[in-house]
Amino acid sequence: MYVQHLMMNAFAAGDHKLSETVPVARIKTSMDTYLPDRTAASASATTSCRRRDNLQNTVESQPSAASAADLQDPAKAPDGVANAGAHRKRSRRKKPAAVEKETSGFAIEAPTTEPCLKRPRRKQKANVRLSDYVVGHVQATTDMQIPTTYKQARASKFWSQWRAAMLAELQSLKDHMTWRLVPRTDTKKTKVITCRWVFAVKKDKRGRIKRFKARLVIHGFKQQLGINYTETYAPVIRFETICAAIYYAIQRGWLVLQYDVKTDFLYGDLDELIFMEQPPGFQIDGPSMVCRVLKSPYGLKQSTNIWNKTLHAKLLAMGLVRLDSDYGLYALKKDGEVTLLLTVYVDDLLLMGPRQLCEEVAASLQETFELTTMGTVKYLLGVEILINKTQKQIVYSQRQYVLEVLKRFHMENCNGSATPEATAPSSVEVPATKEYLPYRELVGALQYLVSASRPNIAHATRHLGKYLACYDHTHYAQAKRVLRYLKATSDYGLVMDVQPGQCVEVCAYSDADYANDPVDRRSISGYVTMLDNNVISYASRKQEINSLSTCEAEYVAMAEATKDLI
Repeated sequence: MYVQHLMMNAFAAGDHKLSETVPVARIKTSMDTYLPDRTAASASATTSCRRRDNLQNTVESQPSAASAADLQDPAKAPDGVANAGAHRKRSRRKKPAAVEKETSGFAIEAPTTEPCLKRPRRKQKANVRLSDYVVGHVQATTDMQIPTTYKQARASKFWSQWRAAMLAELQSLKDHMTWRLVPRTDTKKTKVITCRWVFAVKKDKRGRIKRFKARLVIHGFKQQLGINYTETYAPVIRFETICAAIYYAIQRGWLVLQYDVKTDFLYGDLDELIFMEQPPGFQIDGPSMVCRVLKSPYGLKQSTNIWNKTLHAKLLAMGLVRLDSDYGLYALKKDGEVTLLLTVYVDDLLLMGPRQLCEEVAASLQETFELTTMGTVKYLLGVEILINKTQKQIVYSQRQYVLEVLKRFHMENCNGSATPEATAPSSVEVPATKEYLPYRELVGALQYLVSASRPNIAHATRHLGKYLACYDHTHYAQAKRVLRYLKATSDYGLVMDVQPGQCVEVCAYSDADYANDPVDRRSISGYVTMLDNNVISYASRKQEINSLSTCEAEYVAMAEATKDLI
């Protein structure tokens, strides 16, 4: 039994591996026949160790992995098993020293080389949670650095493009007779308002730069109410109205053409007396001359109001009427039926109707305003619009914007999440952290996604919006979970299947979560409005009153959905 145990240990620690088919039998002969004298074995081992220093360059063909510290002599391998482990691959960088063979049949192996540390070959990545967030200097629209001042634009490698854009803007201002130069003494006690250059780039739906833009903006925050401005309101169309209008047009086989009005604010006349400093980098006759503003340049508080009134007067003169449901939607009627639709979002126009009628209306607008024809709508207000007339299908997607938001907040390499929020998100209001976190910027970006094509994050975004004044790292981690969900669902969008016919069916579904908020115990309302079984409008809001029962909370949510229908 001792010999059997010795053989098992020797081959387990050495290079040999006993095959499962090799039988191990008891040794019935005398142990003294096979085991030499211990004293002789020790002396032989000592002699071999002394001779190893002279055999460093000698390499034994038979490999070994036994430890030199173990002076126990290994047993001889059985026949047919001696080379059982010779086929295994070895990762040693240095071959072992020579092996001294003894006449007694025992082999004393040389010590193995010192073990070397192997570093992992996996590429190391920096922890994004430890990176600094400098969101204020990161542009969501482009990877290139956008200058914020005239001096930065002059030092930029794209100075030739920025200068060409500024010269084009100045030429447009001159063509519209936006101001005239007067001596500074003519201002008397009227305050002269400063101005600045604002730079941007315009991109297509794939994120490629189409052109460089420069705009001269007056510092409207220096205006005084009642002295140099009064009315400021200007309506803009809801995106839900745009979706409904496009659905109405595709159902009738109409074209959906996109137009852009160049320098739209410069078409309205200014009634108030306003003086402005000359544009930076383009002064004429030095600081002794100032600009007497005649039109409504960008930056004035009343510019949008003046432009809306100017465009509205032109459209009414052309025979279009503004719908009461949305002041950004105009229609052209003939014999009591709608023959053309026009949507207005500041300077972005959509004409929907037969080709000949659209061209006539566009030509009439071209007589007063300078229009840019952009063809069939594909990209509007940051939303990609795909229209398939063959399959009668409309898709609204914000994939490019999602990728820009992920890159803006350093989450482009994050792992995706299956849900936008946890089962029980934190609802604790805490004092706002003194450490800078781009929490408000992130919630604003998410809200823009909700307003156009992502109803699946409406509830999570509403929850995050409660802590804009009292957030910390816990709330910011919840907001980043929404980004992880967007990473996994960046290709999601709203799909509308256009149903045949001339009529549409509108319905709404509402629900309420009674006393959901643990702080004030107010309920949450949610509703979805459907247009021919297609999602057209949705919302998730906290109710303004404390409902006394589940039934009352449901009625409040139903009232919210009814208002959206009307």
